[in-house]
Amino acid sequence: MNECSGLGLGFVGVAEHGDSGGAAYVRWPDGRAGVVTRWPGSRGQLQQTAEVLAFARSKELPVPRQEAVVAIDDGSLAVVQERLDGRPSARVDAAVIDATVAVNERFAGLLADRPDVPIPPMWLRESAPVFPRHELLATHSDRSRRLLERIRAIGALEPHEMTGDDLVHPDFTFRNVLYDCDGHVSGVVDWNWGVGRGTAGSRWYGSVSTCGGARSDPTAGSTAYSSRRSTGSTRYYRK
Repeated sequence: MNECSGLGLGFVGVAEHGDSGGAAYVRWPDGRAGVVTRWPGSRGQLQQTAEVLAFARSKELPVPRQEAVVAIDDGSLAVVQERLDGRPSARVDAAVIDATVAVNERFAGLLADRPDVPIPPMWLRESAPVFPRHELLATHSDRSRRLLERIRAIGALEPHEMTGDDLVHPDFTFRNVLYDCDGHVSGVVDWNWGVGRGTAGSRWYGSVSTCGGARSDPTAGSTAYSSRRSTGSTRYYRK
C-alpha cells in the first residue's frame, strides 16, 4: 500500500476478531490508529458506503470514518478507516444482547433520503451464486431439510425481500460490535460488504450467526434471551 500511495503507514498487527478476516491495524505518521481492509466490491459501492457511514456518524452513530482508498497493483482496492476504540465482548450475555439491540435500533430511518442504497437479497428461495446454502441444507440431514422447508415457506410469502429505509449492516454480528471498558457500545465495524436498506425486522439480516453465537453461551439465561430475540426478528420480518 505504501508503495502504491506513499501514505507512510506503519504496520501494527493483524486483527484477531471480525468475521470477514484480513484486517490489519496500522498507524499514520501523525500517530493516528487505522485499520486496513481489502474492498471486495466496486469503487462506486465503496463511495456509497463511505457517504452513508459519514451521514450515520453525523447522527452520532459509532461507525468508522473512511480515511483513504488505495488502488493496489493487482487491481483491487484497499481501504484505510479510523480504528475505533473497544473490543468485541468476550462473553455474550443478556446485557450484551440488549446493548447490541439498542445500537441496531439507532439505524432506523437513516436511508430515508438515499433511495440509491440497494436492498440486500435474502436468498430465501434459492442459494446465492457463491454460497450454495440451500443445497447444503438439502443434503446434510433430516433436520437441515426441515429447516430448508421452513426457509422456503417464508420465502414464498410476499414480500419475500426487504423493504424500508433503515440502514442494514450486512454482517451485523457480535464480533463486529465493539465495547468500551464500561460495557458501552463504542463501534459497529466491518462494513466490507457495503450498506443495505430494510425495516425493523430486516435490520437483523446479518444476525443469524449472532443468534447462534448467543445460544452457544453456557448460561441458561443467555440462551433463553437469545431465543426470544431470534424469534422476534423472524416475526418482524414476516410482518
